[in-house]
Amino acid sequence: MLAGIRAHAAHVERYLSRTFSPNTHLSGEALGLFYAGTLFPELRAAGRWQRLGARILLEESERQILPDGVYFEQSTCYQRYTLETYLHFMILARRSGLELPAAVGERVRRMLDFLLAVRRPDGSIPPIGDADGGWLLPLDDRSPEDLRGVFSTAAALFGRSDYAWAAGGAAPETLWMLGPPGLEAFEALSPAPPERAPSRLFPDGGYAVMRSGWSPHDHHLIFDVGPLGCPLSGAHGHADLLGIQCSAFGKRFLIDAGTHGYTAEPEWRDFFRGTAAHSTVMVDGAGQAEPAGPFAWKSRPAARLRRWLTSDRFDYADAEHDAYSRLSDPVRHRRRVLFVKPRYWVVVDDLEGKAEHRVELRFQFAPMVVTVDPTLWARAYAPGRHDLRIRPFAPVPLQAEVREGEQAPIQGWVSPDYGRRRTAPVLIYLAATRLPLRIITLLLPGDRPFAPPPAVSPLLREGDGLAGILFEDSGETVRFDTGGFVVELA
Repeated sequence: MLAGIRAHAAHVERYLSRTFSPNTHLSGEALGLFYAGTLFPELRAAGRWQRLGARILLEESERQILPDGVYFEQSTCYQRYTLETYLHFMILARRSGLELPAAVGERVRRMLDFLLAVRRPDGSIPPIGDADGGWLLPLDDRSPEDLRGVFSTAAALFGRSDYAWAAGGAAPETLWMLGPPGLEAFEALSPAPPERAPSRLFPDGGYAVMRSGWSPHDHHLIFDVGPLGCPLSGAHGHADLLGIQCSAFGKRFLIDAGTHGYTAEPEWRDFFRGTAAHSTVMVDGAGQAEPAGPFAWKSRPAARLRRWLTSDRFDYADAEHDAYSRLSDPVRHRRRVLFVKPRYWVVVDDLEGKAEHRVELRFQFAPMVVTVDPTLWARAYAPGRHDLRIRPFAPVPLQAEVREGEQAPIQGWVSPDYGRRRTAPVLIYLAATRLPLRIITLLLPGDRPFAPPPAVSPLLREGDGLAGILFEDSGETVRFDTGGFVVELA
């Protein structure tokens, strides 16, 4: 066995992933060297392996972990994998008497804080970007979205009550990783939700998180306002610029469709990481970026955040991208999301151009029943008595349709885990019109699934443009101008 470890470590040292996949491949290799050098000091190269592994992990923590705690490949799966790597590194270093710079622990905590913010009210971590379902060292049988073991071990290691709250109790992984003292450290904590405000912007990674609170029954929305993948290749990023994911009353409604696979079925690979699998806008049937093989894009456009504000009453994010500037008539997409807490969201999509285009406003749902009526009101039914209603308003006619399980073209599918796929409805509102075009969409969580939809009408501005919406029964109005919004109660 010792000879095998020596051979493996020597091979890893010789073929480090410094040029191809210098991401979790490189950090995982470095952790392997650190383990070999630390646990087997009798091997001649042990000291060199330990120093090299530690040096790489320190360097990569600064390069791969953005200042706001988002992993640079824009993938929650690989963020979790990176977290596992650094938790192992910190625990083993502590046990071997090696003091690490404080910055390492701070970066790890920032990664955990991001996952705490995007964590759904039901406790799961939403898939963002690629996910292969792998774990560094699976010590319990968990789904890829279940990070309770990670939060439990982090709670004991850092003494954080909010991580203990997210863990929901001491996990077996903590006993394996930290032994009985780890369980004692966990039990000494008083689990409590985070003290900071529930809504938060992550400006470096490019995510605006809007939530009504920390309870399992709250509303939650993630708005993607960042780049397509990391600066190196964008390999694990999806073409989901300005996409949203949404939970209401703790139930998942709008989700990322997942990954499914990498190389076995290229057409499915392109679909799941393409724009059509995400809740955003498509123009002329084209994705925001064109694939160039399973792990590359011909171009890597990015969204730009224009404004963010949060208060007790509202969350508001304003962002744009120019991914469709490659069209013969360039198109710019600006999306604004307003959360009127804790009742509803309003999404404003502005498409700027000069010619006629086909515009698709898409909403990818989790597996559930979704219907749409002739007045364009759509209703998604979650288990129990909760629903999410959607109603768009536009100055031109919109066609509404729900597609599910289609293969020509592929649409209406989600992948709950790597290698698996199942049907799920996608709601599409279509218009073929000359730009510019504004669509204002109401996302309304409800707990009266058999009640008729509320009376809501558009507010017009000069020149037949849309200015906002009016709730006719209450008289409440929501208006948008170039710089922001105004919500007025009757």
